[in-house]
Amino acid sequence: MVDENTAMKLSDLVELFISEAKQYKNRQETKENLLNFHHRKTQLESLCKQGEMLSNCIVSMKNKKVKHSVPKRRLSPRIKSLSILIEGYGSSPEIIIQPNKLDIQAFEEMFSEIEEKLKNAWRSFTNYDRRADSFIKVADDDPSSGNALNKLKELVSELNNLKSILPERNEDIDYIKNIKRGISQECDSLEAEGLDEEIGKFLVEVRSVSGFPLKKLLESPNIIDWLNEKSRASSFTIRNKIH
Repeated sequence: MVDENTAMKLSDLVELFISEAKQYKNRQETKENLLNFHHRKTQLESLCKQGEMLSNCIVSMKNKKVKHSVPKRRLSPRIKSLSILIEGYGSSPEIIIQPNKLDIQAFEEMFSEIEEKLKNAWRSFTNYDRRADSFIKVADDDPSSGNALNKLKELVSELNNLKSILPERNEDIDYIKNIKRGISQECDSLEAEGLDEEIGKFLVEVRSVSGFPLKKLLESPNIIDWLNEKSRASSFTIRNKIH
């Protein structure tokens, strides 16, 4: 039989257990909330950084008259919402944990859509003089082609490396404009030296499976003259048509 003192001790033990269980639960909830808070804070910082980048890009494109298909009303309200949220975070940090205050997925989807539209516009803007690719084919097949072609290759390579980076300043766009201008100037110089797009197309076809038709070659004095210079013709062979 359990006496009264033992019963009281057991009762105290139960109370202590319940109290400790509550404290443990509170600690777990606090820990979970803290982890959730830091996770949301990281997401908020990432969204703010992306929103700032997109906003700077749109402003720069507008200033430099680079066309894009992102209406102002698509981004501005989202940036404003983030600004309000950040202001609220200063006085009440727990606000960012509330899903109705910070819909991460909605922001990410919207920003991704806007960023893709801007990238498409930027890729279109960074297109360069189409003559350049033909001239570069000449440089690839003729190591002695000279400094002008090497300079052209460097400019095109640099531009291609920058195509995937959205501009955030007016200077970024000016830099691309200067590269495009340089590419066109080099193409003009090469044409003045007698090198033209016809030779570039010849080099593309001659490396293909079907090759460059001999009849077409004989009807192209410009290509023949180029082949005769610096004994370039020795680098090519004539083969019978494969049936």
